[in-house]
Amino acid sequence: MNSILGNPNSYHKQIQNIVINRLGITTTFVDKFIISNQAYINAISNYLINSGNLDYYKAITSKLNNSTVAMVNNNFINGINKHQKYYGIVNHIKDNYYDSLADNFKTKIATLTESD
Repeated sequence: MNSILGNPNSYHKQIQNIVINRLGITTTFVDKFIISNQAYINAISNYLINSGNLDYYKAITSKLNNSTVAMVNNNFINGINKHQKYYGIVNHIKDNYYDSLADNFKTKIATLTESD
């Protein structure tokens, strides 16, 4: 499990399949495992920054508590600029987690979602 969750660049499809198919993997289990090591949060955030993979984002955040999702969102928002590959995730964050964002992240989300 360490190598799979800690390396989303290689295992993102397997992670998505595990959490989507709900193969006995609970939110409590995944969240506790990921929150136990900042490296897992960083790996998830870095993968999202590199890929902009909305399906992975939705799958993994569906198995995290709101406080852990906030950490992933903060790392992600800090690490991106305005680029089309991020629109799906940015809009999902805006639609689903906007109220839980700190003011500086709300400002950046507004900047990232405004039209050119």
